Amino acid sequence: MQRAARLKKELAMLAVSPPAGVCCTAEGDDITRLKATITGPEGSPFEQGTFQLDVVVPERYPFEPPQVTFSTPVYHPNVDPSGRICLGALKMPPTGDWRPSPAAGHAAAMSPLVFQAEQYRCRRQEYEHTAAEMTAKHAVPQSVLSPIENRSTSPPGQSAVSGKQARAPSRDGPESPTIAPKRARPSLSPTTSST
Repeated sequence: MQRAARLKKELAMLAVSPPAGVCCTAEGDDITRLKATITGPEGSPFEQGTFQLDVVVPERYPFEPPQVTFSTPVYHPNVDPSGRICLGALKMPPTGDWRPSPAAGHAAAMSPLVFQAEQYRCRRQEYEHTAAEMTAKHAVPQSVLSPIENRSTSPPGQSAVSGKQARAPSRDGPESPTIAPKRARPSLSPTTSST
């Protein structure tokens, strides 16, 4: 009973005041199976991407975390090829920091996957190119890709349409390739802390 009551309350709060770029709804009448959508953040390789996630709420919720997986393929140091998210806030202690009632300002520590994390830290341009390529292939609607002729086939920083540099400043340091105009989005920037 506690699970159903809490889920109904949380879904109502999400409907009234969702985080920017995030949408979460129940699959039909089953409030234990949710569909979430996250839009890619501005100025990132995920820009213009729409990423679908599946959320399964366990019987012991809120005392156990929900199982959250990306159903849209995404190239990110905190998401494995199966879509599982390496997020401390979604794991039970002692390896994670799930709390039934997270305090305000509770920071989620993400455990990066080894290859993408190393590539993100040491070969940022290569990482951003691969992430933008995967976003264009799996998360950007064809209607958006058509005008830009699927830039995922271009080398890093090159526009498929003109062959000229297509770059924009990045929040994380050096310039990064972009695939679309700017829009405000939540951050999908990877972290490098381990849990």
